[in-house]
Amino acid sequence: LLRYEQGRLGEVEETIAALTVSQPGLLLWKAWLALLYCETSQAEKARPIFEELTVGGLAGIPRDLFWLFVMAALGPVATALSDGDRCGLIYEALEPYGGRIVSHGPFTWGPVDLTLGALATTLGSFDRAEAHLAACDDLCLRIDAPLWLVRSRREQARMLERRAGPGDAKRARKLVGGHPGRPGGGSALPGGLTEREAEVLRLVVEGGTNREIAARLQLSEKT
Repeated sequence: LLRYEQGRLGEVEETIAALTVSQPGLLLWKAWLALLYCETSQAEKARPIFEELTVGGLAGIPRDLFWLFVMAALGPVATALSDGDRCGLIYEALEPYGGRIVSHGPFTWGPVDLTLGALATTLGSFDRAEAHLAACDDLCLRIDAPLWLVRSRREQARMLERRAGPGDAKRARKLVGGHPGRPGGGSALPGGLTEREAEVLRLVVEGGTNREIAARLQLSEKT
């Protein structure tokens, strides 16, 4: 989870792949491996894992302590693979959990509304996406979770770019650009982002993969 939040999932690929073999009954590892592949521009490797986990719908995913984590991982995978049918199934399964945080013991993985917003965007349900992401923003602000807030703003920008309504492009640029309010008359970036991080975020919104962004900014792909 820490490497995911740091954008460094590629560093644990071998570890997670090994866990899918040593603990085949724990589907969480397979869900995370599929997510890792999507996050590291290896979607072709994610698809067979994703299809295996969701064959026949979601009935094969046990409703155990890890169910919500598995679903929260599969949501971004379905979105990355543009799998509308499975996006719909995952959305329906997760919708009752809106307003909650994916959490078990000391482990947390962000607001459920963040995943619901991304799924709704992929499904073209922009009003629902906007409502979920607004709820996510509110939750992040209330509990002082700037990292999740940045992820929420990124998804809002993607939604606006895809909806392409009047004023949406301007709102999307504002979400990933500067805002007034920094002491001294400068501009504050959302979630306390640095200028470099904001540039990465802008490229993500434009649809760049990790590999493309790394090449453009001369970064390691795992950064």
